[in-house]
Amino acid sequence: MSAFWSATVALTLAGLVGVVALAVSVGPETLKLVPIRNALLKRLVLVIQPAILLFLCALIGAATTDAAGTRSLIAEWAAGFPPAPAALTGVWRVALLGILFGFSLFLFDRLTKPYWAPPGRGPDLATDWKPSGFVAGLFYGGVTEEIMMRWGIMNLVLWLLVRVTGGADGNPSLLMVWVAVAVAALIFAAGHLPAAIAGGLRNRGFIVRTLALNFVAGLIFGWLFWSWNLETAMIAHAAFHVGGAVLALSLRATGAKPA
Repeated sequence: MSAFWSATVALTLAGLVGVVALAVSVGPETLKLVPIRNALLKRLVLVIQPAILLFLCALIGAATTDAAGTRSLIAEWAAGFPPAPAALTGVWRVALLGILFGFSLFLFDRLTKPYWAPPGRGPDLATDWKPSGFVAGLFYGGVTEEIMMRWGIMNLVLWLLVRVTGGADGNPSLLMVWVAVAVAALIFAAGHLPAAIAGGLRNRGFIVRTLALNFVAGLIFGWLFWSWNLETAMIAHAAFHVGGAVLALSLRATGAKPA
């Protein structure tokens, strides 16, 4: 198998773990969006659609990574080039910063809730947090979304910018990089709207909040992808959800009331 297909298959298989975790964890509000009566078929649809998108993004990323100047340790390993141990040097710092970032962003979201949600409405971390959702955050968010958004979308945007401007393969300008980071982050943020709106809120403040928080997170994950590798972004994204879990369990332990 060629390096291209090896990378595509390896990243698709890695991302499928997250797809299954998401399908198992979705609640009744999200299932209502699927126009099928049978509950099992609803969950199968929730697997098939993201699985196809995952494969396409793994394929696109494998085709554009050289021109984009990015890397994935999983892709390199699958292609027969085992990464050097130094490739993950300092990864524990990324994990710790990801936890701190997640804790801080979820806390900010809670403290600002009066500005984007009517009293007594909207998501609340202390009451809504569930282990199944946490697992989905770790694997779908931390692995699958990063393959889709960073490896697929961001690589594609970088490839297009390099081709349009006549730049050198593997060496895009800093401006190109940040354009690609921002575009991928915006798509990442918009992708969270349907599930968020399924919870019942549709007011302007809630939509702005959902887009803004996810956009900021997407910028950070994109920067990590470009600066190091895809797996660093994955670790930071998964750790982000660990930070949210720490805050949720802390709120419950202290008997905090819903915001």
